[in-house]
Amino acid sequence: MRQKILSLLKENARISLADICKRTGLTESEAAAEIKALEKSGVIRGYTAGNRSRPSSKSKSRPGARAASIRWPAGSPNTPK
Repeated sequence: MRQKILSLLKENARISLADICKRTGLTESEAAAEIKALEKSGVIRGYTAGNRSRPSSKSKSRPGARAASIRWPAGSPNTPK
């Protein structure tokens, strides 16, 4: 489930907790706890504002949308290759 939350936040860090819950099936308290755990462990380092004039064709983010800064722990099975 954390993988799904990270994907949603990476796509749009301004996504509402309610939307995360709809897309993951978690309750608000469960989703908030997962996000807090990801922040506390350092997997999510913060949320930054983007300043794109045009999103790439592969990007689903809208211009100026925030993106989550995600750090994958070394040796994690989730680390992109």
